[in-house]
Amino acid sequence: MTPVHQTTSYAPKEHRVDVGGVTIRLLTAGSGAPVVLIHGLGNSIASWRNNIGPLSKSFRVYAVDLPGHGLSTGYDRRYNLSYGAKFMTQLLDSLGLSQVSLAGSSLGGLVAMKTALDLPDKIDRLVLVGSAGLGRELALFLRLLTLPGVGELMSRPSRRKTRWTLERIIHDHSLITESLLGEVHQYRAMPGVSGTMLQILRTGATIRGQKDEVILLNQLESLNMPVLIAWGVQDRILPVRHAYRAHEHIKGSRLHIFQECGHWPQLEKSEEFNTLVEEFLREPVDSTSSRVVGTR
Repeated sequence: MTPVHQTTSYAPKEHRVDVGGVTIRLLTAGSGAPVVLIHGLGNSIASWRNNIGPLSKSFRVYAVDLPGHGLSTGYDRRYNLSYGAKFMTQLLDSLGLSQVSLAGSSLGGLVAMKTALDLPDKIDRLVLVGSAGLGRELALFLRLLTLPGVGELMSRPSRRKTRWTLERIIHDHSLITESLLGEVHQYRAMPGVSGTMLQILRTGATIRGQKDEVILLNQLESLNMPVLIAWGVQDRILPVRHAYRAHEHIKGSRLHIFQECGHWPQLEKSEEFNTLVEEFLREPVDSTSSRVVGTR
């Protein structure tokens, strides 16, 4: 495929690209060093709505709807962690990106970690935002979704259920505007999205929590690129102790803990988050050190 060329415009441009037979929706903006934003389970590019524009003032930003999510196709695929990393490899090749930074939220963080482990020479920097894959603990409602029948009933899309879910993701409920609710619900209600979400969740978790095969904690010592770990204290999806656990395993990693914040610091604390990520992506590699920013 022809690479998506750089532009100096901060207004995102929408593209459709073929990646392994799946039509992927992609937003691009800005110019400079490339950074790919990867959303979480059952979500879409909408979770980066407060970050694409600001980050594009310094970087070439690519925000992607994962297969079977948002406006991307691929609902019929069988998803597992290996497929996620393979998809990212194919996407980067399709975009003509030989060196790139990855920022992943929740499931997107897990996919970003696996990709960085598989392609250490291609990934410049890694930003993990409330990432999955760092421990067994997982929100009860997500564990219940893994149960046959129960998951199908709970995941039937409705605006009320979307609001309920956002209230578990976002600590400050005043940020759940009608605009945000409408956009998130629109993509969650797309035909096939709930089935994709259940299939991914059941592949990586049970009623007991995340499965051993998706917990990458013991592999993280081999990461050889700078890593930023960002987490909200009030994260109700994946507990903040996972952030400290990852920080201990990743030599030289940076850890930033957001106060009064849930699972989406990129939305709840977007100004602080954007500044943090911009500084991290600009920071010389030899000055990246193991440190904690913020407190419990």
